Amino acid sequence: MSLRRSTAESGQRARAVTAVAVTWLVLAGLAAAVGLVMAEPAGASTGINLDERFSITPARHYVVARPPARLGSTDVANTTRSTLRVRVFPVLLTQMPSGAFSFDPSPAGVLAAQRVLDAGPASFKLAPGASRRVDLRWRGLPANARTANVGVIYQATPPAEPAPVRIVEQLLGVNILRLPGHYRLTGQLTGVHVAQVKPGTLRFTLSIDNTGQAVVGPSRLVLTIRDQYGALLLNKRLPTDIVLPGATRDFTLNVKHQLPAGRYTVRGHAAFGSSHRLAAIDNFELVGPNELPTSEVQIGPLIGKGAIGESAQVDATLKNIGTEAGNTAVDVSLYRLIDGVPGQIPVATRHIVTESVAPGKTRGLSSDIGRLRTGTYRLVASYYDSNGIPQTLISDFQAQQQLGILAQLRSFDSEHLLLIPSLLLLMGGGSIGLLLIRERHLKSALAAAERRVRRYD
Repeated sequence: MSLRRSTAESGQRARAVTAVAVTWLVLAGLAAAVGLVMAEPAGASTGINLDERFSITPARHYVVARPPARLGSTDVANTTRSTLRVRVFPVLLTQMPSGAFSFDPSPAGVLAAQRVLDAGPASFKLAPGASRRVDLRWRGLPANARTANVGVIYQATPPAEPAPVRIVEQLLGVNILRLPGHYRLTGQLTGVHVAQVKPGTLRFTLSIDNTGQAVVGPSRLVLTIRDQYGALLLNKRLPTDIVLPGATRDFTLNVKHQLPAGRYTVRGHAAFGSSHRLAAIDNFELVGPNELPTSEVQIGPLIGKGAIGESAQVDATLKNIGTEAGNTAVDVSLYRLIDGVPGQIPVATRHIVTESVAPGKTRGLSSDIGRLRTGTYRLVASYYDSNGIPQTLISDFQAQQQLGILAQLRSFDSEHLLLIPSLLLLMGGGSIGLLLIRERHLKSALAAAERRVRRYD
């Protein structure tokens, strides 16, 4: 069985510190190509001199064949100043909307990948300036599967030396495997969205679903913006990339072109395999040059109070200083203070989603949390502002003794000095009014009785 090699792809740098980050380039003619695609060496992680690299060549294979088949080899090179301990193991790949790959590194996940692809040697030491070849062999496919997307992790660990931070380098080689034959290549453009990424910059996102059976990407991806009168303001073609079957991929475009305040229509156009004339549309409004209406809900001050044996009362004021109605989520924690120091574990927690607040308006937030005992407490409220910056409010208070009826009346009287005298005056006035009404009724009855007596006389 023979595998045809295609031309080498442009170089790419894959790097990670306790994680993997690999950026894909478009594979031209991916749906029709047959053979092996090679890439330039994958680069080293940040924090290391560019002349010191832990790299792999090639970083990617694309194969159409029937297993078992030899995929060739990957050269692993060490140009750092340290001897590296390298571990090699396969993983099954999935894809996130950002385009980054994810995988299951558990023993069960690695075992499932090993049934598809074998990479060896599985571990070795690599001296400074040395390289080692790792052979790849396609063993088979899962039951009833015609394709497999398998990654190979090349994990390098430096010698165990005393250091504040120990760097573990991980590079990802990607292998897209499939049997010869016809595949359904279809996709969907599921939506177009706009977001404010920073002042003066709007980000438009087109979401693509691969609903087909093989790896492919959009062959055409275009975004247009028109104003409320239909005038075309932007017509931009987006760079495309591959999407794994069953995955959703977001393709983004940052727009700094100044759009004045007004109403707009954004439309996305795409073709994906045999799915043509895909489109999605959305309307948006700007309140200033490249400025989306946003809610900006502020919270504070925070007030905590409560009586022993009852729940703590949480009170705060919500104010929206933004240009759009909105709400926010608040995480509230109640701690008991011992010698002025809060405990490590909160007495109670509560997640509160506030009601919507109109632009320029305020409203109250009131809730309860936990149950109070004798002592001092700290109430901590945390939320994220409109810029995604965490905000924290703190309120310390003393749990109060429960008041009896008379004490409650005295407390009520002290807090409402004019209310009780006013109630007394009102009650007195009401009694006098009732007496006057009763006197009027008596006079009317006496007058009526006198008229009847005169009539009989």
